Amino acid sequence: MSNLNTVLLMGNIGQDFELRQTRNGNDMCLFNIAVNETWVDTNGQKHQKVYWHKIRCYGRTAANAFEYLGKGCQIIVNGALKTEEWEDREGRPNTVTVVTANELTYMTTKASLQKRREKNLVYGKFQEGDEEYFDEHMPMADDDEDIPL
Repeated sequence: MSNLNTVLLMGNIGQDFELRQTRNGNDMCLFNIAVNETWVDTNGQKHQKVYWHKIRCYGRTAANAFEYLGKGCQIIVNGALKTEEWEDREGRPNTVTVVTANELTYMTTKASLQKRREKNLVYGKFQEGDEEYFDEHMPMADDDEDIPL
């Protein structure tokens, strides 16, 4: 019987990331995604826990991810678990588990997030820091007499 190493995760990217090259010149990127788990306990209390997973991708998958994805984008990752071991400068052993992505499905992109932010400004759904934009682009009348009714 053969073995199976498949991981399927859906979550949000936690930070913008860099596109790097391996020693062989292959594109590579590494980023984290947050996957939320929500449940209700026996007392009816709702709980939520966030799990962070390291994702690594290579080649065209990495180049496309760098171009279209960034902090806050929701993605589906299809990949395999890899455990890496090394020793730090003091000789202590370290281990990290990474999901090597074979396929990324973009639920949102940098462009769609930007459009959503702009739409929220237009329709009055403001976020922290949006006050400056509002003050600059939508000045208030000095007194009530200037308002045509």
